[in-house]
Amino acid sequence: MSLEILLNTLNARVPFPVMRAILNLCDLPMGRGGVETIKKVLLIANDEKEDYIDSITKLKNLYDNHLLVSEKATRFFSLDRETIDKLIIIILRLSLVESEFKEAYPLPVSEDKLVNINSNLCLVKVIESEEDITLIYCSTRLIREEVKIDTSDLSLDVKKELSEFKGVYGIKEYDRQLFDVVVIGKKRNYIEVRVDISEGISLSEKNTSFALLINEFNKLIEKMLGIQIVLNKPVNLFPLIDKLYTSTEGRVADLAFTTDQGSIKSEKMRRGMIDLRNEAYHKAGREAVDHISPYRLAIIWERFISKDINTYPEILLAGHLRSISSTKPVLEDVLIKKCCFLEDYSFVFKKIISYL
Repeated sequence: MSLEILLNTLNARVPFPVMRAILNLCDLPMGRGGVETIKKVLLIANDEKEDYIDSITKLKNLYDNHLLVSEKATRFFSLDRETIDKLIIIILRLSLVESEFKEAYPLPVSEDKLVNINSNLCLVKVIESEEDITLIYCSTRLIREEVKIDTSDLSLDVKKELSEFKGVYGIKEYDRQLFDVVVIGKKRNYIEVRVDISEGISLSEKNTSFALLINEFNKLIEKMLGIQIVLNKPVNLFPLIDKLYTSTEGRVADLAFTTDQGSIKSEKMRRGMIDLRNEAYHKAGREAVDHISPYRLAIIWERFISKDINTYPEILLAGHLRSISSTKPVLEDVLIKKCCFLEDYSFVFKKIISYL
């Protein structure tokens, strides 16, 4: 595995604070931003006076780990233990079809090859651990992204024509490789479906990913076991919003709610590790009303990994205002972000399950 390709892949997929924590865990140097950091790491790795083999091996392992757990939207499906045990047996017998995705994994396929690859989901790896069976799928998706255009190099005539605009934007289209995951618990009566929501994935693309992955997994199980629609209705996560808001968990950074008088409020906390629940303005408003109905909530936890390294995994339960008027509001997925490695994800997962 090329170190340069690995670093560039990390930089493209991972929020920089997470990349910084991963590299710190590997005792690798940091620069200002991803590009400068990559230059520093490559410079030191190529210096024959320094031995960074252990650090680079650790980096590769953390990257593999990260593909499974971070920048994911997750749905939970409850199944009986007997069915799950049958699924585990047949999945461990699977023979994977060769593909360019499988050959390149855990790295993405190169951009020049990606445009010519079938975009359908491809099962590239099955991983067995003490706790889980994990299936990793790859696919491509055409991403449409709004990009601000730098007008500094345009001709004077064109600049004059555009002078009344505050910004000029274009729509960029490109193929992107996604890493989606299905996790079957050996001891839990849940199956998790995690879809890739790394940078550039829109809400509609997220929902498309869920539909495609769930359908692909159900077809696999029907073919192997003769059971139709194993993953049907996901666990409703909407009750988590109120339970976590009224708990003492983590730091609330984003909250949207309605009051009994019908007003709609949206609050975000951006300063350090201050909990929005303890912010003066929110506390005063909360004390003035009998009840609020939260429908959107983001919580961040601070985890101390070592003396100098902290991680900040977060979840977003992005319910909709229209859900409040329903007798039984529904939220099907939770966004789990900024996990540096499996331990971060497991920490968040246990919080979610305990409140469910």
